[in-house]
Amino acid sequence: MQETHASAPPPPSPFSPLRIGPLTLRNRFIKAGANEGMTPVGLPTQALVKHHRDLAAGGIGMTTVAYAAVAADGLTFSHQMHMHAGIVPHLRVLTDAVHREGAAACLQITHAGSFTMMRHGGSRTPPSASSGLNAFGMLYGVYFQRAMSEVDMVRVAAEFAEAARLARESGFDAVEIHMGHGYLLNQFLSPLSNRRHDRFGGSVEQRSRFPLHVLHQVKDAVGAQLAVTCKLSVSDGAAGGNSAEDSAVTARLLEDAGADLLTLSGGRNVESPWVLFGSPMPTAQMKAAAPHLFA
Repeated sequence: MQETHASAPPPPSPFSPLRIGPLTLRNRFIKAGANEGMTPVGLPTQALVKHHRDLAAGGIGMTTVAYAAVAADGLTFSHQMHMHAGIVPHLRVLTDAVHREGAAACLQITHAGSFTMMRHGGSRTPPSASSGLNAFGMLYGVYFQRAMSEVDMVRVAAEFAEAARLARESGFDAVEIHMGHGYLLNQFLSPLSNRRHDRFGGSVEQRSRFPLHVLHQVKDAVGAQLAVTCKLSVSDGAAGGNSAEDSAVTARLLEDAGADLLTLSGGRNVESPWVLFGSPMPTAQMKAAAPHLFA
């Protein structure tokens, strides 16, 4: 007798509503966060408002505004937003514009760690998972990085939570915690930058400990009112970095800790920038454009 199997249910339509934590989107089209370069003095401009309003008017379910540092000392560069009370009314203009078009708005929150060109308070040692030379900062006179203490971690996790509360005051429906691309939380997740020998280093579970603490703090602060999502690099795209298998472990831990959605990306800003763009480095075109650099 021929064995029969029940057919799998069809996938949901991308035009059907999607529930993400306390938030319901009108459809499943989400504009991912990517640095718009429209905050020249650290505040949203009319161009940034128009950019996200136009996306909402085009019919997407949610648009993600990138990328706001959780505090002034978490900036990568000076013309980047950071969360403080004074920015709330400016961001409210943006979220109101998006809501008038029927879409939801998400704010991506991050901390640069050692991926910074800023000399905060004259310091040349921004925080990271481990101490040592700062490969990116060397270009800007920020030559070294320092290993965060547990006191530092408690403070920064609280800054993520406060940034999420300010996002709620600004009218956002969701926040995305940036854990990819070589920023601070990825500096803990990746063995390329995490060389710790305490409970925050070693296995992928231990490297995930601080990012998980940040997620817990943000969920406790706003999880009942906002969707809380995480951006995760599936692979660092560089030898010795996180693999997809490592990130699958982290993803399960984030899900168990209450992440409402994971945005999957890849690569790191220093070691593998072209992985971020989903394509190999265009070496041939670069040589043709500037042959003297490849002589």
